[in-house]
Amino acid sequence: MFPRRRTSDLPHPLLVVGAVLVLGGLLLYVLRTGHRVSTLEAILLVVFVLVFSRVSRWSARRRKEKRLRELEELRRTPILRINE
Repeated sequence: MFPRRRTSDLPHPLLVVGAVLVLGGLLLYVLRTGHRVSTLEAILLVVFVLVFSRVSRWSARRRKEKRLRELEELRRTPILRINE
């Protein structure tokens, strides 16, 4: 009836919190100083977003691989006294 949800892993929570803190800090700096964003700062922001997205995908992929490895290890572990 309902379509099956695709399961995807999220990046490490500290990575996301760190990115939000950096972007929030930059936003506060711009709002408090009334500083206009220069071309260099815009380029740095775009580079930050690109690097964060790359690291985020890498982190999510590693977490998914680790989860799948742990599940496979659990599948191979025999259950004691299963025939009793």
